[in-house]
Amino acid sequence: MVKDFSNRIASEKDKMIEIKGNSSIQNSATVLAVSNYRESFVYITVIDLKMRRQQQTKKIPLEFKPTLLYQMDQDHLLIGTEGGRIEQWNISEGNQTQVRVYKAHPESAAAISAIIKLETKSELLRGTATDTSF
Repeated sequence: MVKDFSNRIASEKDKMIEIKGNSSIQNSATVLAVSNYRESFVYITVIDLKMRRQQQTKKIPLEFKPTLLYQMDQDHLLIGTEGGRIEQWNISEGNQTQVRVYKAHPESAAAISAIIKLETKSELLRGTATDTSF
């Protein structure tokens, strides 16, 4: 196993997504969520491309190895893990708390491989008629 410049062990299963909606950063910067599969954590980091600077703002420790990252909204991140779990984390500024753990398929050791946003107004899923998406 080869360690990278940050002294971490990289994996082909590591993931990275851009976090949208954070207006408190400079135009030349972006916010990323980066998972480390082997060491079971997710970093929230700000990368300023113009200044060539990286600032790690949050480290989310996980009980199971992360396999998928999905941003629910500006303040919440879903992290799919091995063991069929989806962890919901609040990632707003000044806050880093686990909101909920969903046991998607607890009888299996398989990992979460997809999270899909449903774009429907169906009464069958909502229970009531509505004009907003699910």
